[in-house]
Amino acid sequence: MKDVWMIALSLLVLVLITFTGPWGTIMIVPLIGIILTKALTPSQKQPPGPKGWPIVGNLFQLGPHPYKTLIKLHEQYGPLVKLKLGSVNVITTCTPEIIKEILYTQDEIFANRPRTLAIKYLAYDGQDIALAPYGPHWKNMRRICMEYLLTTRRLESYQGYRIEEATLMIQEVSVLLVFKDITFVW
Repeated sequence: MKDVWMIALSLLVLVLITFTGPWGTIMIVPLIGIILTKALTPSQKQPPGPKGWPIVGNLFQLGPHPYKTLIKLHEQYGPLVKLKLGSVNVITTCTPEIIKEILYTQDEIFANRPRTLAIKYLAYDGQDIALAPYGPHWKNMRRICMEYLLTTRRLESYQGYRIEEATLMIQEVSVLLVFKDITFVW
């Protein structure tokens, strides 16, 4: 099937070069590349979802209350909804059965995060515990954290600092709310 597409595409390119000249070729080659990419990549069955805009995807459709919009989308499209947030494809769900399947049964498949430049340059190439890929390194770091950093005695020793920081944060937020006239919309 790919050979047929390649032959047809080659003939189309020759005809276009012959009849449109160099400028027509410059205009047509990107279009042919897009068509060829769409034709040769295998289509994967994906969940339904609303069509997004070319660059921003569905970002503007979420509105000021994304959780309400997601509930409406799940009522319209079903338990799994595919959205495009910028250039990232996202699949959302709202049913407890599917959430349990993702978080417990298939957890190793969904454990990794995409590798981005921000992770590479700002997070030690993704080697810290929060952004490390699932594997032996991550398991070893989690074990160290659980044995040495997150023990009950260690957490209790930092309780005073946590209370102090929480109090400071509440004071700063209350000052912002009073002097800046900021209101929260629920």
